[in-house]
Amino acid sequence: MSPPLPVSGGVVQMFINPDKNMATVRKEILCKKMADYITTLLDAGTAFARRSTGSVCVDRQVLFSIVIINEHSARLAWNDLLAVKLKLEQSAVNEQFAVVAGLGLSP
Repeated sequence: MSPPLPVSGGVVQMFINPDKNMATVRKEILCKKMADYITTLLDAGTAFARRSTGSVCVDRQVLFSIVIINEHSARLAWNDLLAVKLKLEQSAVNEQFAVVAGLGLSP
């Protein structure tokens, strides 16, 4: 926060925020966590987090993208053919995503 500036007898305060909105920040964090999780499931190779788009890639192909619906809801948009090729169980990954994203944990 910068020091207050005098303006016509009043004081104006300036607040500096990051350039990214909270949905973008959330998508990037979830993307990184899910890429780490997918890497543990793969027999060979690693998953790469393309944080700018919220996509998790394997072998330079998008496996899934994270879609932020609102502040309390998100989902995965799957590349079904790649998931089958990698022998990943989508339901188990979706359950892990729900845990990581904090979905369905309302009191």
